[in-house]
Amino acid sequence: MDQNVFIRSMANRGHSGGTALATFDAARMLDASGYNVIIIETVGVGQSELAIAQTADTTILVLMPGSGDEIQAIKSGIMEIGDIFVINKGDLPGANKTATEILNSLELTSCESAWKPPVLVATAETGEGMDAVWKAVSEHHQFLESSGELEERRKSKIQAELEELVAEIARSNVKNSLEQAPHLQELLVQVVSRQVDPHSAAEELVQELFADGRGFDKLLPQ
Repeated sequence: MDQNVFIRSMANRGHSGGTALATFDAARMLDASGYNVIIIETVGVGQSELAIAQTADTTILVLMPGSGDEIQAIKSGIMEIGDIFVINKGDLPGANKTATEILNSLELTSCESAWKPPVLVATAETGEGMDAVWKAVSEHHQFLESSGELEERRKSKIQAELEELVAEIARSNVKNSLEQAPHLQELLVQVVSRQVDPHSAAEELVQELFADGRGFDKLLPQ
């Protein structure tokens, strides 16, 4: 009921990476509307759901004690994307042990950045430890600004967004063309009958759809 807070559920809408492709635009619109803090909650982070690091200035990896999250995090290689690590449900047994395991793992992870990710224990239900989490977020933002890394991160985000948009347009146009163009349907038949290999067919598709820019004449995906 807080008039200063806006919440929008988006999920990932079938887009790989853990966030929806429209997340970029949503964050940009909220920023333009005067919201100082924008929190993006992903559908979860695994081996392929790492797009949040290309979207947010600060990435907080939230884990739970006793769930095996710390082992999964170490195995899946997502330790590198976390700027802050939070062990939620800190009132449960094993919370401090989980924090220690994450901290030890971070010490073994090679990191060129001067920022050393803190590992915090908190309990969201009661609010215990949340002040420390917000303090860490503020300190990380100050670090990004003073080091010049904030601008570099945002340039990388724009690049990632452009790559995703172009790839989405290309996928959509290729799918529509393969379903509707008779001569491309014939190309599919040739691949099925092994008269043409998939790599050669793909090169022919690229020339057909994108060589003169015709493959990019559609509106951006919604």
